[in-house]
Amino acid sequence: TRPWRILLAEDSPVNQKLACRLLEKRGHSVTVAPDGLAAIAAWESQSFDAILMDVQMPKLDGFQTTAAIRDREKTTGHHIPIIAMTAHAMSGDRERCLEAGMDDYLSKPIDANRLFETLQRLIPDCPAPLDRAAALAQVGDDPALLAELAGMILNDLPIMTAAIATAIQTGNAHDLDRAAHKLKGSLAILNATRAVTLAQQLETAGRENNLTHAPALLQELEAALAELTPALRTLQNSISPAAAT
Repeated sequence: TRPWRILLAEDSPVNQKLACRLLEKRGHSVTVAPDGLAAIAAWESQSFDAILMDVQMPKLDGFQTTAAIRDREKTTGHHIPIIAMTAHAMSGDRERCLEAGMDDYLSKPIDANRLFETLQRLIPDCPAPLDRAAALAQVGDDPALLAELAGMILNDLPIMTAAIATAIQTGNAHDLDRAAHKLKGSLAILNATRAVTLAQQLETAGRENNLTHAPALLQELEAALAELTPALRTLQNSISPAAAT
């Protein structure tokens, strides 16, 4: 299993230490958010594989925090696994969590085996950089059009990425907002979910004039685009000129 990046939304120092120790011992990285607002801010500024969400937290509880994240995901098409954690293992809790948009439910105290089984099931081991079937549906099941768009995006990627990098280097939040929005729109056509999510986070950073995490996000975006590029080339070359006419 590749190392996971986990966001732990939990206000109890004891539970924070337990979850962090369990995950870090297996080589995974954990970012702790002590309340719902901090969890949303962390999710917007960094890339995670899953969220462990305490149900009872100050400022925003787990249900409100999940609702806010799911609402914002509507613009990206991305879905991050959210696992509820609660000390009140009562009948109907799991159903309430699932109805709220969470993907699963763990009762406290955390059981290590159950924790890792749940994360393993919900986190893709090696997510594809793009979803070809979804991308094809997006363009009306027209393979030739998809191949052409893949080629256009391949040509534009260096320019769009450079515009984002320049905006970050010069501290120009407005230009970052615009450049990241443009990249996000192009990548969304291909259902390149990880790259789209990172572009969305950079767009948010620009719109909110908060570039603190932008350099780190750009590094992650460049890594995601490096994975995406071979898939784009495959798409571009998947239709012969004869078939495209």
